[in-house]
Amino acid sequence: MYLKFYKDKFSYFTIDNYFTNEEMQVIGPELESFLPQLETDVSRANNDRSSKGVFLPDNLKYNKIANKLLDPNEVELEDYIKADISFRYMRNLLFQTRLLNYYEDQDFYDTHTDWAVYTMVVMLSKTPQKFFGGELVLTDINDTIAFKNNRIVFFPSYANHKVNKVSMPENEMGKGFGRFSITHFFYIPLDEGQIPTINHQSTIDNHGRI
Repeated sequence: MYLKFYKDKFSYFTIDNYFTNEEMQVIGPELESFLPQLETDVSRANNDRSSKGVFLPDNLKYNKIANKLLDPNEVELEDYIKADISFRYMRNLLFQTRLLNYYEDQDFYDTHTDWAVYTMVVMLSKTPQKFFGGELVLTDINDTIAFKNNRIVFFPSYANHKVNKVSMPENEMGKGFGRFSITHFFYIPLDEGQIPTINHQSTIDNHGRI
């Protein structure tokens, strides 16, 4: 994995090559199996998006693999906190939901914020890539993050962000060669008594709880 921190009005980071080749072999077919279930405007009923999406169930192998970002057996959370204090809440995340979005020609997602504490966007595509565009833009700071297969972007959910329009040849459409992204919405409990300490973050179950 290749980790890179950025800091402007707020901090965020990217990780390239997040999944190993072995992990990609597991999660690729699992995620692609949801293509027939995708619905337009799964989260909103207006004209700010044209991609299709579905909320992922809790029992996927993908969930456990993708959660390694917060698994103390995989990473040292204090490294993120030392990089910037805005990542302190990473100690206290309790649960999450995961939204799979799929973009083909002319699909986009306009500027919005998320109702969570942190957002993690996982970018995936088949190789070789058959589309152009689909960049993630953090509009508050005018940072454009190019789409790259096996890249994640982690940022505070209050940040305005959008997905630029995807361009794709007509003969490649409908074959699963578009832009996949899985958005993880991380939350903390409302009751402070339920907040786990750093010592309690030793396992991550299939429900995304830490």
